[in-house]
Amino acid sequence: MKGSMKKLVVVVVIAAIGTFIVADLADAKKKNIQGIYAFTGKAICLSTIPGILNPAPDQLITPSTTALNVTNIDSQSMYGVCTINSDGTGTLHGHFVGFGYYPVRASGASKAEFKAAFKYTVSPFNNVTTVTSLTEGTIRQGIHTDKTFTCTQFSLTGTISMDGKSIMLTTNEPEIETVEYKDKYGILIPADTKDQICLRSFLLFKTPWKKLPPPLKP
Repeated sequence: MKGSMKKLVVVVVIAAIGTFIVADLADAKKKNIQGIYAFTGKAICLSTIPGILNPAPDQLITPSTTALNVTNIDSQSMYGVCTINSDGTGTLHGHFVGFGYYPVRASGASKAEFKAAFKYTVSPFNNVTTVTSLTEGTIRQGIHTDKTFTCTQFSLTGTISMDGKSIMLTTNEPEIETVEYKDKYGILIPADTKDQICLRSFLLFKTPWKKLPPPLKP
């Protein structure tokens, strides 16, 4: 009799756990994060200096103990609008203001506008991963004024709030990115190309907007 009771208790517990798991999965599937979000974010980047004692890109992550490498440090504060679609894609439109420290050239502040497309996945436990394919932008003030730029792929991971109205994203691991600049005529400037690794963090807040607001002035 005791053996039967123990088996019954085990079966009941397993059934209860299974019910909770199924419920959690169902809640995750029902959670709809599509919409338009206002976002704010920050980034700090370690980058090579074009043409000057550059480390190999992978040495930005694992520096050589023998090579003499010179690097930049850039910091940016950004804001803008993020659209998240129901098909696992999204877009960013934003502005940033930043400054850099360059050991062998003039340091200074800059501001720019940018846009990017990304793909995202959501786990059953409200974790989200985004992969941005290519960031494009225009420098409006600073040493690269009127130049356009592109930045290669980077990824972010984070968590969705329980009510689905806010998302926190941050860099999970260092990745090598390449930044290229073009002049106002669209001609690539190889001397300005650099590699970088960045630590980024974003906070997204869902808005009631049904369509994107008018673009902000540069």
